[in-house]
Amino acid sequence: MELESDVERIYRALDLSEAIINQKGKSEFTEEELERHLRACEKKIGPMSSSFVFPDDGEWLNVAEPLAWEHHLKGKVVVLDFFTYCCINCMHILPLLSKLEETHSKEDGLVTIGVHSAKFENEKIRENVESAVQRYDIRHPVINDARCWMWSYLGIMCWPSLAIFSPEKVPLFLLMGEPQCEKLFDIIPHILSYYSKLKKLSPSTHPILLESASPGWLLTHTDLRFPGKICWAQNPHDGSPLLCIADSGHHRIIIATVDGKVKVHIVGNGKKGLLDGSFKSAMFNSPQGLAYVPFSSLYVADTENHCIRLIDLHSEEVKQVAGTGERGTDLRGGLKETKQALSSPWDICAVPQLHLLFIAMAGSHQIWTLNLVDGKCQSFAGSGNEENRNTMYPTKASFAQPSGICYSQLYRSLFIADSESSSIRCISLDNASVKGVVGGSRDPKDLFSYGDIDNAEGSQGVKLQHPLGVTCHGSKVYVADTYNHKVKVIDMENRSCETLLGNGSRGDAIGEFASTMLNEPGGLCISPQGHQLFITDTNNHSIKVAHLGADSLQRLELTFPVSDTSRGDTTDRISDQVTSQETVWVSPHGKVVIIPKLQLPDGIHLNQDTPSKWILSWQNKSKNIPMSVMDAPSHSDEEGIFMDGDEIQIAIPSEEGSFPMKLLFEIFLCSDIDRACLLKRINYGLEAHVKEGETQIASLHLPIVVFDQ
Repeated sequence: MELESDVERIYRALDLSEAIINQKGKSEFTEEELERHLRACEKKIGPMSSSFVFPDDGEWLNVAEPLAWEHHLKGKVVVLDFFTYCCINCMHILPLLSKLEETHSKEDGLVTIGVHSAKFENEKIRENVESAVQRYDIRHPVINDARCWMWSYLGIMCWPSLAIFSPEKVPLFLLMGEPQCEKLFDIIPHILSYYSKLKKLSPSTHPILLESASPGWLLTHTDLRFPGKICWAQNPHDGSPLLCIADSGHHRIIIATVDGKVKVHIVGNGKKGLLDGSFKSAMFNSPQGLAYVPFSSLYVADTENHCIRLIDLHSEEVKQVAGTGERGTDLRGGLKETKQALSSPWDICAVPQLHLLFIAMAGSHQIWTLNLVDGKCQSFAGSGNEENRNTMYPTKASFAQPSGICYSQLYRSLFIADSESSSIRCISLDNASVKGVVGGSRDPKDLFSYGDIDNAEGSQGVKLQHPLGVTCHGSKVYVADTYNHKVKVIDMENRSCETLLGNGSRGDAIGEFASTMLNEPGGLCISPQGHQLFITDTNNHSIKVAHLGADSLQRLELTFPVSDTSRGDTTDRISDQVTSQETVWVSPHGKVVIIPKLQLPDGIHLNQDTPSKWILSWQNKSKNIPMSVMDAPSHSDEEGIFMDGDEIQIAIPSEEGSFPMKLLFEIFLCSDIDRACLLKRINYGLEAHVKEGETQIASLHLPIVVFDQ
């Protein structure tokens, strides 16, 4: 019987998919079995109708132009990955897709397309999806389907789901849920082989343009890249306070003084991997949670390595202390150290008096413990079901991607940021009961109860949106309400929950709490005295400091040692170091004309899609000095667009004296060889000596040497 609708076609593919998958179980497919399945799909299902297209209002990423099925995908085996970027199960599938793309390229006839189908309101915004594409290093085309049109059209029911289509648009498989999706690597080689033998595959390419090279790409303008978590520690040598930062996007840990000087340690060589050893040689993979145990132990949730690492601040060595390095499915545990497999540990906290490290195991939706004495690692709370279930019995309770955890000595409890239920939960260490604090739904299976609602009178009606971070001091629990771009504070005395800072819009603004703006803050820690709250402002690639007594939010500027070469990415380190110092003599009311000349090696050119710029700052600017910069093509009177050879004209004060300034060039470059794009920042010192009788116009030819020859 001929199928009448595309929904019928896709569900017929689901029936056939489940039949062959259930029949095989964990066994690998044979070529004969797969070919029999493909012939059945072609005969019983047929191609999708012409109505099945990409929506016109979809926002494309990683491509130079929107993809059209008949134009770009004809003659291709197409894998549609329905995902939402908050989902840990979707994150688990990404390495599989990456491995698949490395093995079978688009030239072989395989195209993977991410169909971003948001769960949360915040995830519908293109810029947020774009940040996630960069953070997770997604290199295939992605369409942001904010209306979930394709999801609804095909009747998709869960994240992740993979729909596989033939070169003639016949649905071949619908794999729903993480366990089924893991079959993809077994299936695709047989599908490609089958259609290659039938000569139905086309090797033509589609217009890939990675977001790292596209117009509007959010280049990292700081020394951090998507920082995850942060914690307080002490210098083992003199006891001075330290800040430890998970520089997740650079796969390293930054250890700085509380005023931002990175003179202590950079742990990790900046390359993705799993390697123990010295601070300079060790490798991490998107580390998140951090926990300090006096007097020299810093534990790390090495999230995408699925393990726990120990940084010894005294010996300056890194050691793997739990996890095998591969994602596990065990929900009970009980093995010791590196024999016990873990699943995406996202955050950790230490309770030294119990000799335990508690682990927010996002991948298995549980809370685990690592015994710091005997190394035993096991489940502590959570059944493994993704729910928001509170109960007096910890193994019967359920969590939904717990992503933040802290310990309160006052309440002898753990506080949990349960991200997918948009709630804060607590576990009593006296009786192990699990209770809700604020947010979420009374229905344990309802994971869509989110919003942005405060309540100064109590916890009733409070709504959060995908909180990732939590810390506490006294009776106050501070929450990184991530997708609301806020930090909120819960008073456990009356269970009230109110916004502390962030106006609810994504942005980057400091100052008084009420006017501040954040961008998906992911981690928090508080100083021992409770006066300063440190925030990892993840999508702003920065650390913010909230001075709680002064109602003021400031940016923590990190100062790196000049010799820092541990970064593994292509974005140049920001530094106050001045490349060269220049001096000019000019009369009052005169001007300095700077003529920059860019010197680039072969194979490197200016990025035409992202304008480079110059920024002028006067070092000792007083209120009576006019600060206009003439003819600057910019909204600021002290910056402008940089074009090689264009003049930069600087108006000079009317009074005599010496006026030091700093001229910063932000140069956006691309490589002709691998199309990688990068940012170089170069500082020049300039001192204007203003004196009557000097020239009215002083010219300075300034060579801009981007790379040392």
